[in-house]
Amino acid sequence: MANANGTRVPSGEIGVTGLTSYGGQISQEPFRDLKGARGREQYRDMSLNSAIVGAILFAITQSARQVRWLVDPAQADDPEAERLATFVRGALFDDMSNTWEDTLSEILSMLVYGWCVLEICYKQRLTPEADDPSQRSQFTDGAIGWRKWAIRSQHTLDRWVFDDAGGLQAMIQQDPVMGTRYRMPIDKLLLFRTVSHLNDPEGMSILRTAYRSHYFMKKIETIEAIGIERDLAGYPVFKVLEDGPDIWNAHDPTMVTLKARMERIVKSIRRDEQEGLILPAWLEFSLVSTGGRRSIDPGAAIQRYTQQIAMTVLADFILLGHERSGSWALSSDKTELFSVALAGYLDSIAAVLNRFAIPRLLRLNGEPLALAPKVRHGDIETRDLGVLGPYLDVLVRNGLLTPDDQLQRWLRESADLPAGVDEGVSKRQDAAEGRMSHAVDR
Repeated sequence: MANANGTRVPSGEIGVTGLTSYGGQISQEPFRDLKGARGREQYRDMSLNSAIVGAILFAITQSARQVRWLVDPAQADDPEAERLATFVRGALFDDMSNTWEDTLSEILSMLVYGWCVLEICYKQRLTPEADDPSQRSQFTDGAIGWRKWAIRSQHTLDRWVFDDAGGLQAMIQQDPVMGTRYRMPIDKLLLFRTVSHLNDPEGMSILRTAYRSHYFMKKIETIEAIGIERDLAGYPVFKVLEDGPDIWNAHDPTMVTLKARMERIVKSIRRDEQEGLILPAWLEFSLVSTGGRRSIDPGAAIQRYTQQIAMTVLADFILLGHERSGSWALSSDKTELFSVALAGYLDSIAAVLNRFAIPRLLRLNGEPLALAPKVRHGDIETRDLGVLGPYLDVLVRNGLLTPDDQLQRWLRESADLPAGVDEGVSKRQDAAEGRMSHAVDR
């Protein structure tokens, strides 16, 4: 490759990313229990069986689902750009077999596993009555649209396919029921990641730094539950009386068997509606209760690990009030940090749509990529109108801000008020809809 002056410019890659992988299996994770399929099972266990992790994921998912998503034209006051924005808006929000909110929930599974893959399925927009889902659409312009973005479970991953320079080429998926393998090229997929390091397609789970705290908390909770049961029900003890058999005689097979049977009985004793024992005359049974308090409080340790887990994802505001402390200002600061983190994840989702999903769709329809619209999300938190109002008043009174249609629309959105009538926008939308069939015919 040469530049405008005829100077040769090196265009090939020489080095590699440094990502550790063998046969398409990523080995970047140093902890064995969090590698590959075993790691995905650990993260699923955390998301399903940990109360604090479940609360964090619920807060993130529900907060993200209520955020408003918008499609902006590439150029303001350009009828052609507005037409393409209307086209993408309808394809994304109104015409897929899954709602955008459900699709977003699938994408957010990347928070648990570090990554998420959706397969793009297309259709020709012909008629709402079509039996074939590849032709069923509420639009009848004959254009190519999205039928759905189908989730491809992280647990079905067999391996990744890379080129010589480390670029991702495909995902190999294995059907968990039939065992069939499918090769899905990257051009057919949308890959979402929490972070991108060394071009690792598996990113990093937001639960990664919380795993150690979760591991210890789970152990302590189990020990605490066993301890509570023993303290309440009593510690079971068998006492062999003086005229009883010598169960400690390891040379007598009968005594060995008898001792083992007694040990099984002790381990299985529970205080419930089916409790009861039948004992020989030479055997005495009792439940011994423990006295005094423990030198170590397991509840304090569990609370500490719970807080550490919440802190790793800036969601420790969930715990405010449970500790009978925490001011409103502290709560506001913590929720603001959480909103900033959530906005970062939503920004990364929008970037994938703008970089890959929308250009591919426009290219299939022969549309100019220079006018490709952009997807963006709205505000995470509701704006405090009591603060916003006086601030805008000061700006306007001092001539620092001039009200216009764009500001009015933004203020209506911020206050969740009905949209006003904008004559210019209305005319541009009417013109854009009139050109839709013309664009498809091209």
